[in-house]
Amino acid sequence: PGPPQLRVEECLSPADMREEVSERRVIAPVTAIKAARTVIPRAEIQRASLCRHADGLVYMLTALRRDGHFVHVMVDAKTGQVAGQY
Repeated sequence: PGPPQLRVEECLSPADMREEVSERRVIAPVTAIKAARTVIPRAEIQRASLCRHADGLVYMLTALRRDGHFVHVMVDAKTGQVAGQY
C-alpha cells in the first residue's frame, strides 16, 4: 500500500465528473493532465479519474512511462497542483 496521503476513497462516474467540471467546481481533466506532465513529461496518460480524497476531490492519473512502467499521479482537482506521485 502507498502512503496514507495517497489513499483514495471512491471515484466518480464519467457523468458525475462532467457535472463537476461543467459547474466549475473542479479543473478540466486536460488541465490535470498538463500538471501531471510536469512530473512525468514523456509518459503517455492512460487514464484520468476524478476521485474523493480526505482533502477533497483529486484527479488520479495513470501514465505509462517509456521504460514500460506505470506511474500514478494525484492532482488536486481545485488547484491543479500535483499532490503526489507513486
